[in-house]
Amino acid sequence: MTSNCIKFVWLIVLTMLMGSASAANINFDGSSIPACPLSGSTYNCAAGIAMGATDFVVISSGYTVVTSAFSPSYNQGLTINSGGALQSSGSIDLSNINPGNVSTGGSTLKAAGSFTLGSSTTINGSVVAGSISTNSGDTITGNVTVSGLADLGSGIKINGSVTANAVKTNSPGTIGGAITSATTVAMGSSLTVGGNVSGTTITSTSPVYITGNVNATTSFTLASGSTVTGNITSPTVTLSPSNSTVTGNISASNSLDVGSGVTITGSVTGGSLTLRASNAVINGSATMTGDVDMGSGTSINGDLSAHNVTMHSSSAAINGNASVNAIYIDWGDSVSKTITCTGPSASGCSCVTTADPNYHPTCGAAPAGMPHHFKINHSGSALTCQPQTVTVTACANAACTAPNFTSNIDVTLQPGGQTFTVSGGVNSAATVQSKTAGTYTLSATASGVTNATTCVNSGSGAACDMVFTDTGLTVTATNHVSLTPGVLVTVQALTASSGQPSCVPLIANKTVNVDMACSYQNPTSGTLTVGIGSKNAACGPNAFGATVPVPLTFDASGKATAALSYADVGMVGISASYATSSLGAVGNGTFYAAPARFRVTATNAANTITLDSNAQNAMPNTVFAKASEAFTLAVTAVNYNGTATPNFGKETTASKVKVTPTVNKGNDSPIAAPVPSGTGSSGALTYAFPAFTSGASSASANFDDVGYTKLVVSLDDGTATPLPYYLGQTLASFQTSGTLYVARFVPDHFDTVLVANTGSTPANLATMACPSPTSSIYPCSGNTTFTHSKQNFFVNVLAYNGAATPALTANYAGSLAKAITLQAMTAKGGSTVDSKGAFSWSQEGPPVPSPAPARYTFTSGTGTLDMTGVSTANLPAYVFTSTYLATSPGPLPVTIYLRANDVDGVSSLRTSAGNSVEAPLTVVNGRLLVTNAYGSPTSSLPVPVSAQYFLSSGYVSNPLAQATSAGKISSYITFSNCQKALAGYCGTLKLYDTNSLLTITNGTGKFTLAAPTPTISGIGSADVILKNSTTDLIPFLPSTTGRVTFGVYRSGPVIYTREIY
Repeated sequence: MTSNCIKFVWLIVLTMLMGSASAANINFDGSSIPACPLSGSTYNCAAGIAMGATDFVVISSGYTVVTSAFSPSYNQGLTINSGGALQSSGSIDLSNINPGNVSTGGSTLKAAGSFTLGSSTTINGSVVAGSISTNSGDTITGNVTVSGLADLGSGIKINGSVTANAVKTNSPGTIGGAITSATTVAMGSSLTVGGNVSGTTITSTSPVYITGNVNATTSFTLASGSTVTGNITSPTVTLSPSNSTVTGNISASNSLDVGSGVTITGSVTGGSLTLRASNAVINGSATMTGDVDMGSGTSINGDLSAHNVTMHSSSAAINGNASVNAIYIDWGDSVSKTITCTGPSASGCSCVTTADPNYHPTCGAAPAGMPHHFKINHSGSALTCQPQTVTVTACANAACTAPNFTSNIDVTLQPGGQTFTVSGGVNSAATVQSKTAGTYTLSATASGVTNATTCVNSGSGAACDMVFTDTGLTVTATNHVSLTPGVLVTVQALTASSGQPSCVPLIANKTVNVDMACSYQNPTSGTLTVGIGSKNAACGPNAFGATVPVPLTFDASGKATAALSYADVGMVGISASYATSSLGAVGNGTFYAAPARFRVTATNAANTITLDSNAQNAMPNTVFAKASEAFTLAVTAVNYNGTATPNFGKETTASKVKVTPTVNKGNDSPIAAPVPSGTGSSGALTYAFPAFTSGASSASANFDDVGYTKLVVSLDDGTATPLPYYLGQTLASFQTSGTLYVARFVPDHFDTVLVANTGSTPANLATMACPSPTSSIYPCSGNTTFTHSKQNFFVNVLAYNGAATPALTANYAGSLAKAITLQAMTAKGGSTVDSKGAFSWSQEGPPVPSPAPARYTFTSGTGTLDMTGVSTANLPAYVFTSTYLATSPGPLPVTIYLRANDVDGVSSLRTSAGNSVEAPLTVVNGRLLVTNAYGSPTSSLPVPVSAQYFLSSGYVSNPLAQATSAGKISSYITFSNCQKALAGYCGTLKLYDTNSLLTITNGTGKFTLAAPTPTISGIGSADVILKNSTTDLIPFLPSTTGRVTFGVYRSGPVIYTREIY
């Protein structure tokens, strides 16, 4: 053997000897320990414990070691046998020790100073210290009591309670018992607390899960996504958005702020209350001394008592009575029961203000009453070692259909005899209990309720039978929106243990196969499987189907979870069973799955436009349908992934939907509609959905007015509740709805109606009634009214819907009313436009002004013209293409039918042309005949005029004509062809009254000329016409040319003549 080999062997031997020598135990078992004198069973190590590099301190049962400090290094160890104890007058620091070298045997470790743990260390027992600081992944199986700060690291697990001056936890963590703090409690993300939490200021910034009461003397803040099963008491309570649930009562003497998506199942009392939009829900009564502010989509499912209440648009709901000093109810909001005004001298609805003038709530004293009976929903099985949660419903009728009895009522449950308050109709946190195994009949009683309790048993056995056993499985599945990710089913294996006040784990810290099964309970049949962990279970019809083995990992508290997925909707039962050669345990529970939303589509009658809520990001502005025109409205209940849920509508009481329209509201959310100005919000939506098939239903629908509509599809439980809950489960996410924006609706048709003359109708604008058909001057054909070419007239345009008995479209006004054009048709409902003329408008040129002046003003569907007769009025006239000429008298009378059209294609021409209402109007070619006149050369000369129109026999007098010239005669009269004594006088001839107007009464009138100046001697004549170079004095009565003669008297018999000089 070489020298190097010899050296190597000695090195190995020396190493072994050294290792063997250092691996010593310091045994506190009654033996003598240097520097640690023993007194009785207590070692007092005042100078600490001297330990080698790898020494272990071993404290035997019945011995206590008291030291000034204890801080072992990594390779050192601590073993405390059951009944032993370690105490320090200073600190205990286990942050550097190898976690595997610590075994504490269920004892209590005490440190007057700090207690510190490193990562992944387990203390099997309790800790009492001045303060505690843990690292990640530590476990303490007992209680923690410190006089200072309890700073608990991430992944902490404490099976017992925590009591401290202040508590801070990191993410995540589990505390099996209560948290009691003299000051603050700051809870980290994903902390689970199995008992009460108390302190001054209690906060959480990420989801926490508390099973117990919360009492904060200053304030309590609950983070998004959290769960509290217990009561909350604090002056100021803030429940941050979103998706948190509180099952219990809340007392907030100063204020309660409930964030979006938060659900409270219990009663609320305190100062002020704020419910943030949207889907903040209180399933219970609210009794507040201050004001209440309810955001859009929030609801209180119970009675409300408060000072002033403000409800914001839309779908805010108080599903109960309201006792208030004052209340403002915005658009789309509602109070389902009675409002009682409590202010001084209040009566009726004096304290109520509504934004919607058509919403009229019920006011007065709230009616008294009692439930018809109580209904208990339960799993059918329970454990003797803990209370079993059941759901109690206060039924308002024998069938226990909505709405429930919502006033507060105390109910006593058997077995157990505990009394609970049912608020808002439902208490989902009531319990029954029996410490003795057996089958018990459940019941609920209350003073004044005499009808028997009814039950729904999701397990097996009679409806009201619950089987209590000492050993079993509890199965809890979260009610959720169908196919939502992250949903879990929790199975807890528990058993009763002698001497223990509550259940202890039956299976702990291991993975076993648990047989799982499911059943369709409501509906009682289906086609889709339930995913549990990695397995899919086929459900049975109202009975559990075949089981599937699901591997579940149970923790120290006997709990295991598995992913749960179900692509359909309804109430589903889940069962779990586990058996070995020595034990067996079973249990079951239920969950509800609701549709995620309703997919809504609308297809117009022509099948040219389909609107789909899945693809809508803006309010449509094109024409969708006519008022009262049928269109197809389809609704599909879909899951989280957007797939139809075939069981929707097949429930025991089949789910139905209702559609609530909002009309012409520009601030509709989430899509802003064009804001119609000067219009209304009238209109009714008519539809009738048949039963749902494969999760879908479609109906023939129509909307009977015009404008932009927002259609909100929601569940219909037969009440006035805006957003009911699926299968009565009062979770915000179960208020299934869908929204579709449908636009635009336009009138079905117009009617045109001539306006009857009244005493205020200006003469120049009055139409004329036709003479008798036997009259020689009868111009009309098939109607009773006529007017002149170029004469303005009044015709109203009426916008109607297409109902069997058409009604005016009240919203056709303001910006929804479009510009109207008129056409002259040769027949009612005809297709031929009259070729003899065209319409002109009095304010539209030529030249055409910009912008073009308005024509019609629509009010509630009726379009009118300006009838004041002012010169600025824009009025229509029909103008013959060929008008009066001296050599060509122009066209014969023509009867036209007045057709109205707008730019959206709405017309007075109906689909059935014969039903068109198009006012007939005969138009005649008129003229103003200026009669020849004769007179003295020294006197004024009256000149008669008469109105005429042209017939086949020639021009005839029109005794119906009434007119007054718009301008002075002097501005229009023209003289020409002055002869003889008037030669050269054409420029000096004038009217007797240069300011006079021409008035035609019953077809005749006159104007008067002044005598020529200078006076003529002899006979002189001139031609006269009432027209200047371009315009007739009365445009619709173009003037003829008459002859006036001065110095010659009209011929005729002379009775006597005498000249006097």
